[in-house]
Amino acid sequence: MPKRSTAAETAGRALRITAFNRRYLELLSLPPGFVRLGMTYGEVLRYNAAHRDYSYPEARVLERLEQARTRREPWRTEHL
Repeated sequence: MPKRSTAAETAGRALRITAFNRRYLELLSLPPGFVRLGMTYGEVLRYNAAHRDYSYPEARVLERLEQARTRREPWRTEHL
């Protein structure tokens, strides 16, 4: 079975990036040096909205931020 690499990012209650790995950057096609510890999750969402084929309006960014904000615990996103 081929080995899968996992992409992950975590954000704390303030919705600031607290950890990420190289695969996360690759899967989201984020430019080198763009993501940094402490940046907001909103910055990543807005970058994707502006630069990806499936761009969505600011209202969708705000909706996703609210969903993240109302979670009761910090979250972790993984892409296989």
